[in-house]
Amino acid sequence: MIRKDDNLKSIAMNLFNSMPLPLIFKPVAMGSSHGVIAAFNFNELEEALVYAFSFSDELFKEKGLSFEYT
Repeated sequence: MIRKDDNLKSIAMNLFNSMPLPLIFKPVAMGSSHGVIAAFNFNELEEALVYAFSFSDELFKEKGLSFEYT
């Protein structure tokens, strides 16, 4: 679980260095798929965190599946 912090760049860097991408974020306080977002590269991490934290002060994170469209 990730808790909201003022330093989103630090959270993004820690996630990038500790988990493989893509990452999926889901707000803890929301039901269904409200606020769920994926980050596929480092540049998307901070944007994804800002978006997901707009729904809740705590997020679940999990590794997403990598695939290619054919």
